[in-house]
Amino acid sequence: MNVEQAVGGKRVLSAGLDPDAGDVLTPAFRARNHVLMPHHPGRINSFVGPGLNHCLVDFVGLEQEPVSFAVGFDHDENGFYRGLLDPTDEEWQAAMSAGWWQDPGTTADGSPI
Repeated sequence: MNVEQAVGGKRVLSAGLDPDAGDVLTPAFRARNHVLMPHHPGRINSFVGPGLNHCLVDFVGLEQEPVSFAVGFDHDENGFYRGLLDPTDEEWQAAMSAGWWQDPGTTADGSPI
């Protein structure tokens, strides 16, 4: 996705090829493999500097994890965000209905995770 496409609130998908637990800290999430997945859906939340080139994304089901609020994506010298995809409506719907985030489950005490 390039910088011209990147706007606040835009639907995006993770461009990662493998599950990534590196920035998911909740033990219950990690135990269930509720981590950032390939084509994980999210929405662009904000841009931070310098130069407002760092894009933060709220990934579905991971909104309270560092992957959403502390880790982001920088564009390269050509203005391309390598970590994000600009999905079609069909790709977005497929991503929203395909992952663990459809039924995140509960913790041992019955509270939602």
